[in-house]
Amino acid sequence: MEKKLPGWIGIGGFTLALAAGAINACMLLSVVHEPVSHLTGTTTNFAIALSAWRVPDALRLGGMLVCFFAGSVVSGMIIRDYHVRLGRRYGVVLFMESVGILYALAVFKSAPIISQLVLSAVCGLQNAMATTFSRSVVRTTHVTGLITDLGIQLGHALIKLAVDIQKMKLMAILVGGYFIGALVSALLFVHFGVQVLLLPAAITGCIGVPYYVYRSTHGTRRPEA
Repeated sequence: MEKKLPGWIGIGGFTLALAAGAINACMLLSVVHEPVSHLTGTTTNFAIALSAWRVPDALRLGGMLVCFFAGSVVSGMIIRDYHVRLGRRYGVVLFMESVGILYALAVFKSAPIISQLVLSAVCGLQNAMATTFSRSVVRTTHVTGLITDLGIQLGHALIKLAVDIQKMKLMAILVGGYFIGALVSALLFVHFGVQVLLLPAAITGCIGVPYYVYRSTHGTRRPEA
């Protein structure tokens, strides 16, 4: 792990993890009943669908994999490298994510599968952005790696090895953000249904637009502290 990641990465990571948790819980509770923020279950279900030759399901699940990957590709094209600077185009990616979520919400009733594919792309976009600005330390759309890292550090502590406290705190913050997002989404879904997607859309939009304005007014030369 990079020893001196900027302090805003913990705050930003928590917020993005919260948004991803909200998206995923909403989709699991909706008529699609499937996750969109990570690919482990999707890949497994894709293989099962192929083995049973369920072509419609295989096409849909394969499409989700492709869309998540495509979102990562677009993020890589926009942000470009691993140097953490305020001048990077994080605001553009966040604004695109917000628009994508709003579009998915708009078409959900008439085309839930399209909505599912768009949200998969949105999650790929977000996860790739977080990975880029953190040198692979931060994953904001799933918690498997985060909990694994926490387990490793606890294992080290139990046998008196050195423990990376900074890393443990960051991983715990991200897991907490994802959990809180999923919990809030589930509680709100009972009353608002898929309109809950307005929450992650608002989060990413409210971060992305001001950040883009900052980047536009301050230029790209000043490195992140």
